[in-house]
Amino acid sequence: MEHLGMYDLKGMSTDRLVELITDKRVSVLEAFGKKRLYRTLLPIRWLVKFALWIIFRKAKTSADARKRAVELLDKFTPYQVHGISLKTSQTNQPPTIIGFNHPSLGEIARLISLCFRIFPERPLIFPVTLPWFEMFAPFKHRFDGLGMTITPIITPHATETLLKSFPSVSTDNNHDSTALSPKALNSSDARETLTSLRLKLQGRYLQLCEKTLKDHGIVLLAPSAQRQETIFPDIKTFIREKPLPPVMTMIVRKMLSSGIDDLLIVPICVIPPENHTKMINLFKVYGLVCSQCFKTADFRMTTAEDFEYRFYRAISDCPGAEKIKYPKQPL
Repeated sequence: MEHLGMYDLKGMSTDRLVELITDKRVSVLEAFGKKRLYRTLLPIRWLVKFALWIIFRKAKTSADARKRAVELLDKFTPYQVHGISLKTSQTNQPPTIIGFNHPSLGEIARLISLCFRIFPERPLIFPVTLPWFEMFAPFKHRFDGLGMTITPIITPHATETLLKSFPSVSTDNNHDSTALSPKALNSSDARETLTSLRLKLQGRYLQLCEKTLKDHGIVLLAPSAQRQETIFPDIKTFIREKPLPPVMTMIVRKMLSSGIDDLLIVPICVIPPENHTKMINLFKVYGLVCSQCFKTADFRMTTAEDFEYRFYRAISDCPGAEKIKYPKQPL
């Protein structure tokens, strides 16, 4: 594996970095001294690798692979759909952005199965936080075979995870050839590097979203960017004492500026099973609920802040979501 220094990482194009990670030639986790985190994620990696092997064992086309994926996912990661009525027509259905609350890893498999079932021929893009991307990037050719793109992003939670254990004072000011490690950089250096990388990966993600939606595809994302039952990060945001991060509006605005004028923006409420964990929850039935959809006209008729809040409330107010309507935290 190649050795990354801070300025190697800052100066590298995102496409090149993603290529090197995919080829297992570099690891940002290892560069930040978080190799142990990689080992904790290995069980999920092995499970995904085995599932992809089963899917592609006899599949000759992308359509075959998607059909086998749905069969496998429905068996091991079941779900029930309520209220969603989206057309399957490739030509009549506008490009679609789906946002959902993110209580666990389990809904990812269920939502991918739902998208493959409803939109069997349409491309799909899903952002993956950088630690998980390093787990799954070597399977890129398999995801491509499913018509599915995964791309890395750096979430606030991933940022704090990667910055843990960095000293507050740098002991070496010559960083040009210094490897990224807790001993070599202080937290300010590391945060600056991560901020640069986060912005570049975000730009790449938006470009891929644009390409996917221009191909009449689907963008699937969790606005919370971390695993929690509620869509709202805290009670003060729910009662509008704090603003929401403009995740959905950022993507919609970018697509409109790129000339994609007709969008379907779908809020899906994920209702996890009783006694669920934050992992995949095999064989447990999830609820996927959609009580309303938005279109481009809805976005243009209000402010970005109001649209973001309305989108979140469309998830939290879904039938059956009473227990996860808002965070159980004091004001």
